[in-house]
Amino acid sequence: MNKQSGIHYLREHREAASSDSVPSEVTRIRNTVVAGLGDLLQGAFDAVDDSLFELANNARSNNEQNRYFEAMREIRIKRKGVERHFQGAVSQFFTAPPHAGAQPDQDSQTDASSLTLLGNDDLEEQVALNAMISKAKTHFQGALLQLQARFTQVYPSANDDQPVNPMAPEHLCSAFTEAIQALDIQIRERLILLKQFDRYVVSNLGMLLDEANRILIQAGIIPNFRYQGKSHGSKAKPASGDAPQAETNDSADGPEVDREDSAMFEQIREMLSQQRQNAGTMPRSSDPSLHVIGGRELASILSSIPTHAAEQDFGDLSSGEPVIVDLRELVQQLLAQTQTPDGRKPALNEVDEDLINLVSMLFEFILDDYNLSAP
Repeated sequence: MNKQSGIHYLREHREAASSDSVPSEVTRIRNTVVAGLGDLLQGAFDAVDDSLFELANNARSNNEQNRYFEAMREIRIKRKGVERHFQGAVSQFFTAPPHAGAQPDQDSQTDASSLTLLGNDDLEEQVALNAMISKAKTHFQGALLQLQARFTQVYPSANDDQPVNPMAPEHLCSAFTEAIQALDIQIRERLILLKQFDRYVVSNLGMLLDEANRILIQAGIIPNFRYQGKSHGSKAKPASGDAPQAETNDSADGPEVDREDSAMFEQIREMLSQQRQNAGTMPRSSDPSLHVIGGRELASILSSIPTHAAEQDFGDLSSGEPVIVDLRELVQQLLAQTQTPDGRKPALNEVDEDLINLVSMLFEFILDDYNLSAP
């Protein structure tokens, strides 16, 4: 998403939406979200003020110190106006939410020739903005998918081909980028502002997304959210209606699978499966040298993990750096120790291995979170 084109789109969209009314089911969500984002934004501005004050105290010259103090003064004077502008833009998204894809998304289409049109400062800001949006979409994918399906059913102008989500991270970030255009500050201070917006607002969207989903569920908007898989590699999408039924062509899945739990995994499995096909890897069930472990046999092996891990010395977890268990390596060690009836080499089937790898990556991702406490 290009910053300038995104801002231009917001302004045009707001003018076109002036006569639209908010559906009754969304009014409560709008009020909750606007108030919640306002509280979070106050925390972000307080953090910006503290950061600039610290930079000013540690400045190497009077000019540098004056620069930070001037930025602090500029932000303090215009802070309330920026907050009102941001909250007003967010409120307008609920009045007439942009269709998914209506806002130009240039993340994947930006090439060298288009980047040369941006100055260094604009490019730095654009990179920071894109990273913020991408991270939010990844962190809150499940809640965002549910909200998009529910909001799409609520708004008469929306449908499966043109879904909507007023709370999509790209819309919220664009609204904030538009709001801070009123600040006469340089790129370093602007990046500090974006960083604190990411830390205090975007990173805490989860509670607002969950609350929005809860309100829509109470209103009877797709209370039983299900995952609908399609054959021939087509992308999964939520089924319409109050109680969509799940369909899948993979016998390893149950008859009904919650989309929140499976959508991302299905996408990852498709990519891993495609990689195996491109590499010419034959299915393990067809490899005569392998004994595929599954079902009760696999469950028995995995049940020994706590005992196996307990035998390792991790030291005092309340002090120092704890030793992290590598789940994938641990499973491979257990497989290597497994004696098969036919003497063939034990191996996991592709589905189980993908799931174990995903769980391992999930915990690695959690442990990389700087907000995670040491214990």
